[in-house]
Amino acid sequence: MSVEPKYRVGDSVVIKSYPKVNPLEGDPNQVPPIMVVTGVEVENKKKKTHDNQTGRQIAERIKYHLIWFDNKKYEFVEKILYESMLDPIDLQLGEKCEYEYGEKVVFKTRYAELDKTKVSSSNVQTKYSDQKPKKALSENGEKNKDNVKDVITVNPLVTFSSPVFLMSGVRKEVNNMLYDDHGGIKKHSSDTYIKIMYFNPTFQKYSEFEIPRECLMKEIKEKDLKK
Repeated sequence: MSVEPKYRVGDSVVIKSYPKVNPLEGDPNQVPPIMVVTGVEVENKKKKTHDNQTGRQIAERIKYHLIWFDNKKYEFVEKILYESMLDPIDLQLGEKCEYEYGEKVVFKTRYAELDKTKVSSSNVQTKYSDQKPKKALSENGEKNKDNVKDVITVNPLVTFSSPVFLMSGVRKEVNNMLYDDHGGIKKHSSDTYIKIMYFNPTFQKYSEFEIPRECLMKEIKEKDLKK
């Protein structure tokens, strides 16, 4: 019996520990990226999915090739994860990407990553303009709450935001779909890969990367972005 993958090439996903609220709280370094599926693999029934001694599950048959953009290194990162580790995420998407040499294009997660914000709060000692400023400490030695102000700060969190790319090449993948004996998907990848070029400030040079067409889209004009 064949198993049916939940996601397809070009779908946007997050790891299950991904925070579901925005602005985000806590350490921003612990916020994972939004990822896009670049390939699907369904392993055969002989795949070892449970530990021999404990009987507990340690793997599964369906796994996904995923990609995201690292804004610190200014490069794409790839990883393979199992289906049970992932959740879908809805993104505002632009028009489908069609290859045209020298034209601009963006990674699917660009606008969602730019929209991420980090909220933090702090206590600030206030200053008063009256002739007799209030004491920072009350008579019993405790902090005078009337002299302290809670300040909420919201800042952008662009750890995984990506730049605008230029399309510089294209190739076709012939054997992008493989099926098992029962007609189920065994391996699925894109049938079209687009080469993109962008400036890499980390190395002060122009970089190129080949990526499935389904991972890209046209730019969304600022006036059309959902606020």
